[in-house]
Amino acid sequence: MSNTLLGIALNSDKTGFLIGSFEVRFYGIIIAFGILVAFCVALWLFNKANYKEELAYLILVIVVPLGIIFARAYYVIFDPDKSNYQSFWDVINIRGGGIAIYGAVIGGALGLLIVARIKKCGWFTLADICAICLIIAQSIGRWGNYANREAHGIKVAHNMFPFTIPYDNLGATGPFLATFFIESMLNLIGFGVLLFIFFKNPKIEKSKKNKGFVIALKGRNEYKWGTVTAWYLIWYGIVRMIIEPFRTDSLLMPWSHSESMFNRVSFLLSIALIAVGVLVLVAVKKGWISQENQSCLRTNPTVTKKPKSTTT
Repeated sequence: MSNTLLGIALNSDKTGFLIGSFEVRFYGIIIAFGILVAFCVALWLFNKANYKEELAYLILVIVVPLGIIFARAYYVIFDPDKSNYQSFWDVINIRGGGIAIYGAVIGGALGLLIVARIKKCGWFTLADICAICLIIAQSIGRWGNYANREAHGIKVAHNMFPFTIPYDNLGATGPFLATFFIESMLNLIGFGVLLFIFFKNPKIEKSKKNKGFVIALKGRNEYKWGTVTAWYLIWYGIVRMIIEPFRTDSLLMPWSHSESMFNRVSFLLSIALIAVGVLVLVAVKKGWISQENQSCLRTNPTVTKKPKSTTT
């Protein structure tokens, strides 16, 4: 069914609306909205961190396109049905479907390296903010999978909305486990957790008043760059490791002939992400990650030195 409004045809299927013969799909609308929200969050966080706002715009024009390119490449490489790619156009035709968030993470990380080199900033001083923006974009973007009727889980006996979805797909009638919804909610919780870590980093110090040790939340001054990136890797690695066994459309390793857990590329990568996240946390604690971020700052903090005492 469709309605026409100001020359735009509104549809009730995967196509959001038509402008002439050009389809604008719900999936693309939702993904674009997720990117917009992430960009607004980036501007807010860069302002809170006293960062130059131009960093957010540079990330938008370098990191986001690279993330999309790698998201498509990742999907094509690990898609078990290689018959979908008979020409170069088939490979690059994102409108035909098929991008993967782990590819976007890899491409985005490389894009941040470029931005860090251009602006002479530390990679982790950018990655920590971008990790917070990424996870909220992921939470929103998963609803694009709902619009496309994909990324759902196994068929279940009873409908338990919103944890199940009742639609028909690939000749099978639901309800199916709504893995996209579960992942979206876990990412939303992760967004809150990462924000808390970013703004409230506890430091234990001695209190003269209470004659003991108390936890004092010192906020930005006590924050260690690399912490949020580490927890993003751990959090999302665990989320995908839990979700992946229930997916019915997992991407597989090129040599695999079955859909066992250790043939699912995203399951294996999730384990790797958790391990890398733990290593980054250790590196932060040991002081191996540079905390220098002066080149990122909008205004350099003023350091007031106490005048030397003079004896007369």
